[in-house]
Amino acid sequence: MDNAEKNYKFEWLQIHIMDAKTGDILATSTSPSFDPNIRNIINYENNLTSIVIEPGSVMKTFTYMCAMEKGKYDGSKTYMSGGIEVGDSYISDWNRVGWGNITYDIGYVKSSNVAITNILLNEKFIDKNDLKLCLQNYGFGEKTNVELTREAKGDLDFNYPVEVAAAGYGQGINVTPIQIMQGYSILANNGYMLKPHIISKIVDSNNNKVLYQRKVEKSEQLVSEKTITKMHELMDLVVNDDGGSGNGYSLKKYGIGLMGKTGTAQIFENGSYLYNQYIRSFAGMFPKEDPQIVIYAAVKKVSPDGSEILEESLSSIIQNIARYYSMYSEKVDKSLNSYLLNDYTSKNIDITSSIQKLKLKPIIIGDGSYIIKQYPLKNTSILEGEKVFLLTNSSTYKMPDMTNWSRTDVISYFNLIGAKYKIEGNGYVCLQSLSPNKDININEEITITLASKY
Repeated sequence: MDNAEKNYKFEWLQIHIMDAKTGDILATSTSPSFDPNIRNIINYENNLTSIVIEPGSVMKTFTYMCAMEKGKYDGSKTYMSGGIEVGDSYISDWNRVGWGNITYDIGYVKSSNVAITNILLNEKFIDKNDLKLCLQNYGFGEKTNVELTREAKGDLDFNYPVEVAAAGYGQGINVTPIQIMQGYSILANNGYMLKPHIISKIVDSNNNKVLYQRKVEKSEQLVSEKTITKMHELMDLVVNDDGGSGNGYSLKKYGIGLMGKTGTAQIFENGSYLYNQYIRSFAGMFPKEDPQIVIYAAVKKVSPDGSEILEESLSSIIQNIARYYSMYSEKVDKSLNSYLLNDYTSKNIDITSSIQKLKLKPIIIGDGSYIIKQYPLKNTSILEGEKVFLLTNSSTYKMPDMTNWSRTDVISYFNLIGAKYKIEGNGYVCLQSLSPNKDININEEITITLASKY
């Protein structure tokens, strides 16, 4: 969270982690937070339970799950993506143009709003009553009764066709993050939903008597194992297929089978939806063979815009969780390392050979003989494969080839040399206004263009 605050601006960022087999909330964090030493708190509500949001496409999971349970869903059937008229309204896919004629299964992987609209209105795999009943069965519209005060219950108010379609892809309804995690627990437990808990037990310190002990509370089976297996397949493709909407979250190179669903929700304020302002989110679980962890993260009004803030934050968090619980295979565990960076300042640039031996990627800035600044800073935990920027005692700098660099990489580089720059788009570097190996004039603005790798 601290790293995210350094590189991005946002209204809020929240990350929550739940034990998929007990419902225990293992960790929950929200930024901005407050310092109790100076009592600068401005919000007394808990984002996990007390703040309702329009969740966006993370809810498509439940719409698809409901359609499968109804028995009418045909994932191999095709439809034309891109956009569709619903009465006087027009619903488009998030990229405005769609992906041509695709199957409903692929519609989930691509996160197609048109697929949801057809499922509810045209194909009528399910109708509004089916959807509302399913969402209620999956825990939405009611408090979870976790051991926290002021829990909100949200609402599931949708009636007209365009409202029904919007509800199917997570707009026009209000939910809490803890409801989302409770709902995803169904997918981690073969169709059974777990009640979340934040207190394990209460012990009387005077006599060590246990006054309260949480029990694992499991619902009746709400969804068939057949549907769960199919949803796992689709959620796996979302993250680990090159064309999936959540491919930026993939950790398969580390041997971690993460699966999940992305979300992008428009924000309703002062009577209308804001233009180009969103809540970005990700809900997922791992490992995919037998999920042990459910994770939900969301960010509101992030600048620079994009999902990179969540991809970067969750990557390190999930890897650390997987390492903590020994989820790696023996082979992968031995090959993956993290390091606390040394202080390389004042060292000769020959030190880069030792950095490379750690399977890190040193980026030498300038043609000087020794290092005067570095990023990340000393004692920062860094995983193999990540970049280490090393600024040398040079008066001139050559433009590197930034192709496929992340936004954070670009910011780190230019901040070190103090050059002017502008970043356009979202994703990873695809264009740069100054060609590689050209001299950088720190007073002339350089434009970097980002786009999806996929």
